Amino acid sequence: MTLLTPPVKDLMATLKDAYLVGGCVRDYFADRPCSDIDMATPLSPDQYMKRLSAYKVVPTGLSHGTVTIVLNNKQTIELTSFRADVATDGRHAQVRFGTSLEEDALRRDFTINALYMDRQGRLYDVVGGLDDLKHHRVRFIGDPDQRLQEDVLRLLRFFRFWGLFGKEPADADALTACQKHAPRLATLSKERRTAELFKILVLPNADKVLRLMYDAHVLPELLACNTLFDVVAQLPADPVVRLWTLLAQKQLPDNLSLTRKQRLLFQKLTKA
Repeated sequence: MTLLTPPVKDLMATLKDAYLVGGCVRDYFADRPCSDIDMATPLSPDQYMKRLSAYKVVPTGLSHGTVTIVLNNKQTIELTSFRADVATDGRHAQVRFGTSLEEDALRRDFTINALYMDRQGRLYDVVGGLDDLKHHRVRFIGDPDQRLQEDVLRLLRFFRFWGLFGKEPADADALTACQKHAPRLATLSKERRTAELFKILVLPNADKVLRLMYDAHVLPELLACNTLFDVVAQLPADPVVRLWTLLAQKQLPDNLSLTRKQRLLFQKLTKA
């Protein structure tokens, strides 16, 4: 897999100061395919917009320093200014823009997601993410309790990334914090909760991830019977099929949001 394609390198040269960051760098070192490319820059939105005059730029989250750049009318790259959280409410953050890569890294969720690469291919790893990736460890950056207090969606993301990159035993401090904050998952929107849960359900090792969640008392209304986890892993990797199998009453929970097509499939399974 090549991250630094000519169009990407040209964009980074135009910006003069930008880094590939997050999942694309993580997946590069894990030798996994990556479809989404993110960049981070010490430039403020005003500064980088002046340098991007020749590009198609969509202001997808400009108040948070984020734009989407369209390359060759097809590939998209999300660019965000270095940031630090000023305040959080458990779901949203007030941010200030900064110039420090280290400060930007420390506000991210997991060490394996805080890897940066410049246009020469040099790696910047200030939190030990590459070593964790090589040893199949999924760890929160800093205090897990604080990371979850900032955004409780990270709780479900922990289990998903553990399923993708982790090995047993899972990080004990992370599990303790996840169990503590599990009741706060009810504060998430139906859409965010469903999207993250469905990403877990389609994992090849979904049974192991679900069992880990069960032991941590995460989503007890869904994961009430651990005897079904082995069955789930043998089913097609369809989140609706696997969700239906887990539910004892075969009724859709009110706190999940399915598309019309997904609801029709659920109803079909129930009537079969």
